[in-house]
Amino acid sequence: MPALAPVPPAILKAIIEACGYAIEGEDPFNWVLLLKEQTDSLPKLITLPKEGKFVSVEIMMSILDRLKMNNATFFSLLQTVSKPRP
Repeated sequence: MPALAPVPPAILKAIIEACGYAIEGEDPFNWVLLLKEQTDSLPKLITLPKEGKFVSVEIMMSILDRLKMNNATFFSLLQTVSKPRP
């Protein structure tokens, strides 16, 4: 299985949104994403930095762990959200 590499903040935000989250608020440095349908197994809020060229692997892993997302799901969603739109 390939190792995770840092991705741009907008790509990680799109992956999180694909998991059922929506932007609840933001400031110049962060997005706050809220889970649309509450469950006991997933966190209600995720804060994601939007500054910088890439999100650090440590922050990505923390978010993916909280989402209980495995590498296969991450790479599948990454491929989906990275496709150019017509």
